[in-house]
Amino acid sequence: MMTASAATAAHAGAPVWGAPASTCHDHGAEVKIGGKTITSDEVMRLNTGWQLSPEHWRESAQRRQVLAEQTARMGDALEQFGGIRTRAPVRVTVIGNATGEIDGQESYRAICFLPLIAQRERRPVLNALRYFQRHHPAGAYIRYAVVTAGRRVPAWGDLRGAMARLHRQVSRWAHDADRDWDVEVLYRGTEVTRDAAATYHPHANVLYRPRRGMSKARWSAFLGWSRGRLGAHWRDNGTLRDADEAIKYPFKPAELDDAPGDELVWLWWDTHRLKLVQPMGAFAEFRRQLQRDGQKVAMVNRRGGARLEIVARAKRDPLDDKAEADPRGENLILCRTAPQFRFCSFAEPVTLVVNYTDQPTTPEGRQRLAIICAWNTPCSYPFNISCGGMAESEIGW
Repeated sequence: MMTASAATAAHAGAPVWGAPASTCHDHGAEVKIGGKTITSDEVMRLNTGWQLSPEHWRESAQRRQVLAEQTARMGDALEQFGGIRTRAPVRVTVIGNATGEIDGQESYRAICFLPLIAQRERRPVLNALRYFQRHHPAGAYIRYAVVTAGRRVPAWGDLRGAMARLHRQVSRWAHDADRDWDVEVLYRGTEVTRDAAATYHPHANVLYRPRRGMSKARWSAFLGWSRGRLGAHWRDNGTLRDADEAIKYPFKPAELDDAPGDELVWLWWDTHRLKLVQPMGAFAEFRRQLQRDGQKVAMVNRRGGARLEIVARAKRDPLDDKAEADPRGENLILCRTAPQFRFCSFAEPVTLVVNYTDQPTTPEGRQRLAIICAWNTPCSYPFNISCGGMAESEIGW
């Protein structure tokens, strides 16, 4: 691991950093990125039938199962030891529209260290950053740094205070870097590691970029100033190669496996409502632009390979609102998702239903069941699969 002083020395002899001023200097100007927006219906058509290798699908399914088990254990502990409600009070059923497979799904509150929630919250940020890095004029000049909080915090210590101080420190450094060095901070993500002695170590993964080219001497001076401003626990890791380097889970699920229930309750209280993921600068504006325009970044299966594209979000159906207004009704349709690999190695749309029954007793329940059955028609898809009816050799189980 390179120390801050070593990093400064290494970069002192490096070539000029940052983009040329003519292409990168956009201070105070809004930079539009992105091309044609495709509809959610197009994504449904293009991604349905997308196939993973059986080995890849099995590995993905195993990881999902591990995360589900870890989440259930942590959720049980929070409820048992702290009386903290972690699960939604409704029963959700997942129905594969091509396979016809049916499975139950636990719905959890947005608790940052529950693995399934962390996975769900990470994906849109990761997709947006990858797209931003590829399409923004300054994307090739984004750099990745780590700022740590210093001493480790024992369980039941003031972890909340340590994280709050870290966040303030990064925010003040970002403000001064913008004002004095023309360096823009794009993202701050807080990650907390836990060791076998049950001590916690917060650190911030930071993305930033110079708005204009810097001489070697000025770049070395900036790194030295950052080290002095943030303390010895600052490390510049160079140009961001992959967004996965910086967009991580706030907590590693495996490190919390042996945490007792009362410690998880303390962790919930000390992280409650803290903002652990903070887009900043032009990246935050890109995310706001997507939100304003009703869009998201998603992977689309195209000939020649999958790629990230901007997708118009599907409009909510009035039936979806009824699922929230009256959770006691039959066959309340929450949504129909984009194709996913839940039941087998082919991607298929799935329907999320509250209080699913194939024998409804009310007119509304029968009406909604007809809609579900209309979506759940294998012959309407461009591939012919039925996970229950295929041989193991065909689906790789």
